[in-house]
Amino acid sequence: LPVRDMVLFPGARVPFVVGRKASVRTLELAVKVGDHVVLLTQRDPKEEHPDQDGLYEVGTLALVESLIPLPKDYFKVGAKGVARVRLQRYAEAGDLLQADVVLIQEPGSQPGEGALLKPFHDAVAAFLERNPDAGRLLTLDQVREQPLGRAIDTVAALLPCELREKQALLEQIELEPRLQMLLRLLEVDAARSTVERE
Repeated sequence: LPVRDMVLFPGARVPFVVGRKASVRTLELAVKVGDHVVLLTQRDPKEEHPDQDGLYEVGTLALVESLIPLPKDYFKVGAKGVARVRLQRYAEAGDLLQADVVLIQEPGSQPGEGALLKPFHDAVAAFLERNPDAGRLLTLDQVREQPLGRAIDTVAALLPCELREKQALLEQIELEPRLQMLLRLLEVDAARSTVERE
């Protein structure tokens, strides 16, 4: 499904509304055959029928956890990200959307990863303290319990930043560059928060 103005990370949950006819039909079929769907962020949210070039190449395999009918043939969807995927082929076939994707394996633990954890945990603690909404959804203990890649994605999902920045994080597969990117975004968030307080 093409989605507008959002990026879903593996492990994160997000509600969104689906209304395009082909998206609704594809979603209904996906729920019947296994509750999984691929979410790909649109490059231009105003585009009604994006083609493959109108979608970012890296998206997320998602588990559809809820599907609530709304008026005028819309649906509210609750989805949980499962894994990163890379788009190979996308096409609209009649009233269905079809895509061939490849699952992207999450890298395992890396040598020297432990040295990265303290600065990461410190930055997350500060982020949760200055963002009460994020602090209600996530605790530092929950971040510490997760593998590093999942922890980065969990924090990234809550970070108030530009769509292109979130998409760049989703596209960064290797852990250390992904962490460095997130730490830079957390620094920007901290600076923004300081300016807003003054």
